[in-house]
Amino acid sequence: MLLLIDGVRVQTDSIGSLTLTEFPLPLIERIEILRGNAGALYGEAAIGGVISVQTRQADGKPQAFGAITLGPYKTTDTYAGYNSADTNGLRFNIMAGHNQSKGFTAMDPAQNNKVNPDRDGYRNDYLQGKVEKKVDSGLKLGARISLLDSKLDYDRGDSFLSYPSDKSSDTHQFKKKNESLGLYVLKQLNPDWLMRFDISATSLSYLDFRNDQQPRSGDGSYLNGAMTGDQRTLKWSSLWQADSKTSINMGFDTQQDTYTATGDNAFNMKRSLQGVFAGLNRQWDRLTLQLNARHDSVVVTNTASGNDNQNNTHTNTGLIGLGWRLNSNWMITSAVSSGFRAPTAFDVSQNSNLKPEKHRSQEVGLVHTMEHSLSKLVYFESIGRDVIDYMPPPTYATENIGEIRNKGWEATSQSSWGPYKLLFSAVLQDPWSVTHQEQLSRRARHYGSVNLSRQWQGFDLGARVIASGERKNSHYDTNSMGGYSVWSLYVSRRLDTEWSAQVKLDNAFDRKYQLAYGYNTPGSSFYATLRYQPKL
Repeated sequence: MLLLIDGVRVQTDSIGSLTLTEFPLPLIERIEILRGNAGALYGEAAIGGVISVQTRQADGKPQAFGAITLGPYKTTDTYAGYNSADTNGLRFNIMAGHNQSKGFTAMDPAQNNKVNPDRDGYRNDYLQGKVEKKVDSGLKLGARISLLDSKLDYDRGDSFLSYPSDKSSDTHQFKKKNESLGLYVLKQLNPDWLMRFDISATSLSYLDFRNDQQPRSGDGSYLNGAMTGDQRTLKWSSLWQADSKTSINMGFDTQQDTYTATGDNAFNMKRSLQGVFAGLNRQWDRLTLQLNARHDSVVVTNTASGNDNQNNTHTNTGLIGLGWRLNSNWMITSAVSSGFRAPTAFDVSQNSNLKPEKHRSQEVGLVHTMEHSLSKLVYFESIGRDVIDYMPPPTYATENIGEIRNKGWEATSQSSWGPYKLLFSAVLQDPWSVTHQEQLSRRARHYGSVNLSRQWQGFDLGARVIASGERKNSHYDTNSMGGYSVWSLYVSRRLDTEWSAQVKLDNAFDRKYQLAYGYNTPGSSFYATLRYQPKL
């Protein structure tokens, strides 16, 4: 999966995990979700979909905003910010926040007798800012900054195995820092042609502690190790509205990552990505056509002294999409697309001979729209070859395990009638490992959610349920996790034009469930929020 903020890739760490998941909600203008394989649009790793976050632009007089939330496990979440826009085309917003919790034990001692049953809490501090200057009618310059410092306690998951150093009195702590600076230029060449240029620099630092020991190199355990990473990105994109029914986009992007790790799995890696892309959207009466093509090159190099291993990936991907409008309310859609995931820096540090994952997807759907509703029903099929997976500990070696596939139905709907609003999503699928002849790990055959809300005498009342079927934990064990349904209830009210309050009861029926075998999830939790947010 790929996460974009204002069109720029969010940094990933050496194993490909997103490093920024604590983005403050008050700075978000909107979130767009592109489901399915989007490799031909966004390149490497976009095989499971794309989440695109657009940040808020200040508009109007200077305003302050903020909120405080209190909850169980001694949880507090506070933030404060300020935004402004003047008549000279200068806009900015800045926001700082802090959240923390004493938490609960991350793993279940009944399932893992080596787990320390103490509380595993967390603390996050962040600063986010954005400034934009309109130079003239066709030129805008902007900058973004993001600083994050977090600390969390955890229980070691692989202590299911026989590690002498793991015992029920051990403590583990993880510290993370992210720093990011981005600059961008928006140039309107003419009323039909827009160009954008982005450049960013991001750094991260991971520190892994056990029993309060400082990270150090060569001690025989990654738990006392450290990892640092730097990412430099550059992207140019162009959108040309050829006529009222035709648009063409094109561009290129490049990314340079470096990672250094100490401890058991020490490595020094460099990962370079380059991509060029082009796309066409065209409409003829009832028919809509989308074409996208992209070429990517990913090179991962082991830069450690005396080691010149290198892994190269060169991949072409494409997408063909069609839409046929039957009438003003109904449309048939279809798409065929390809994508890939290149080996990560850690993958190559373990096995330099890995092949990239290759994925192909196809779908056909039926869309119904009305004034206050949008509903979709989609049948999808996907297949992945040369899939990369980790071997069980203690080696954690990586290898291409073979082929996987998935097919099924997805239904989504959002509608409103009178004071009521409904959001609905449901998936019935068959996630299957062709190589191992078994259901894919941690993927349910059915899952979904329903969110129903209404306005009543100045209050917003709502209920949400998330449900999932049974899942196999891993190919390397026999553990499974049962199905579950989790209910949440919430009530909010605007006190005046600037102040609002909300109370929320998560996991209302105190359901015990797991997302990964052995790991706990929160029980019934009550939260209260007071928010100050002037209307624009």
